[in-house]
Amino acid sequence: MSNYVLVCHGNIREFGSFHLAAKQEVQYRGNFGAKLGYMTALAVWKALKSDPTLDDKSLGKAIQNYHPEPVLAGPNSFAPDINLEGDDNRFLFLINMNTRNYILLKGDWKIKLSSLVDILGNQGTSGFWLNLLCCTEIPESGIEMPSGAHLVSSFEKIL
Repeated sequence: MSNYVLVCHGNIREFGSFHLAAKQEVQYRGNFGAKLGYMTALAVWKALKSDPTLDDKSLGKAIQNYHPEPVLAGPNSFAPDINLEGDDNRFLFLINMNTRNYILLKGDWKIKLSSLVDILGNQGTSGFWLNLLCCTEIPESGIEMPSGAHLVSSFEKIL
């Protein structure tokens, strides 16, 4: 199963939804639809860097002001959808925790969660787990990538 961490901007699409097939899971890290504050996002990233399968209840006990959310698991449909965006002035990224390949998400990167789930689901793998951190401020100086991480130039190299 592929394991991803996505750190980006996110805004709820009130009338949208997304579908997860069997063996596909999304873990919204933080209060669904709310943006994580800098210190909380940084603490969550540090925990996920050590163990990307860490459950939200454990994070909730370890991190002050963190609100655990249930895992969204397929097969099922969920609402609302989320508009995901990169930023030229923030350190936002998608990393495949299995391969340690990551890509920086610049201001022109925009996708709906439903579309991203479709892309990840069409990779022919046995499934995926997507950790989603939507935050507004997380400067590069606060982020340490896992050892062995490789910056790649295209989205396809993450998959």
